[in-house]
Amino acid sequence: ITIIQVYALTNDYSSDGVEVFYHELEGLIKNTPKKDTLVAKVGPDAYEDWKGTARIFGWGSAKNRCLKLLEFASFYHLVLENIIHPHKPSQGITWHAPDRWLHNQPNYILTEKHFQSSINMTGTRIFPGADIGSDYDLVMMMLKLKLKKHPGPANTRIRYDLEKLKDPNIEEDFKSQISGKFT
Repeated sequence: ITIIQVYALTNDYSSDGVEVFYHELEGLIKNTPKKDTLVAKVGPDAYEDWKGTARIFGWGSAKNRCLKLLEFASFYHLVLENIIHPHKPSQGITWHAPDRWLHNQPNYILTEKHFQSSINMTGTRIFPGADIGSDYDLVMMMLKLKLKKHPGPANTRIRYDLEKLKDPNIEEDFKSQISGKFT
């Protein structure tokens, strides 16, 4: 399992910086087995256009940077796991402003679509009370993999047809070849 944790650029950065960020992330994804943790903002309005990537249970509204994340996830067949099913608002919000009035859902766990059956949907959640010294809440996903053992190289023993040595011509050829190697 490879876990890639990234912090996406905020709206303070230029579009060129965002393009560079996604280009570098694309390089990471192409060179590793995919199991990614990405950060962005995706809201319930993203559901209609991105049914295979996001569900309707996001928090907030989709912005331009959110759409870039959705395009990226859709291209690489990734799914935003922590908005797949409904949560109480207190368990869906992952960021709180210091005044605790402004909040958002900017943290997401992305996985490949073919791993969705391995995800414990009820275990993919936010821990708002975790003491991690940040204004972000801890996002957790429970994953249950069934790994298959790949067969290694076969240790097949070479079997010689010893019945052929009963033929006198083959026996003489064999003796002459062997005697030349051991003298």
